[in-house]
Amino acid sequence: MKTGNVVLLTLAIALMAVSTKAQGRCSVEAFINDRSRPADISIRSAPNSAAKRIGKIPFAGDDDDQLAMLDIVGYSPGWLRINHAETVSGVKLFDGDGWIPASRVRTNVQTRTDRAATLYALASKSSKRVGQIPTENFVEIVGFSCFGFKVKYKNKIGWLPKQNSCGNPVTTCS
Repeated sequence: MKTGNVVLLTLAIALMAVSTKAQGRCSVEAFINDRSRPADISIRSAPNSAAKRIGKIPFAGDDDDQLAMLDIVGYSPGWLRINHAETVSGVKLFDGDGWIPASRVRTNVQTRTDRAATLYALASKSSKRVGQIPTENFVEIVGFSCFGFKVKYKNKIGWLPKQNSCGNPVTTCS
């Protein structure tokens, strides 16, 4: 292998390691809010439905105390990496490293002032503003970084800062 290729390969491996470590240093809370599909959610060892099942989040039905709150620590297209899940009432459901379908998870938009939350084009408050979401609205999660979630709300997609996200489905976060 040529020296230039070795240097590029080494740089690529180092960047992947830094990215993985960066994702592991932060978490943002979200919750399961999918009563339309009455089924448990499988926690997988990798971000795909064929990966080994390593746990589950039980379907909560109509019992708000059994809704699951999650610590999100990573994202792969269509999948969220979690390291903890517990019910609203505090019962531990999962501790470890696993993946669940992003389509089953939501966060609640909430600002300290009850004004609309700003969405950003990139995961930075210095990036272009691409819209606003009124407070107290559930949003679909389509990305993650230590900044917060990339979310979809109606026809808007953008980055929501984690301080404007509430991971508890039954009360407000302050």
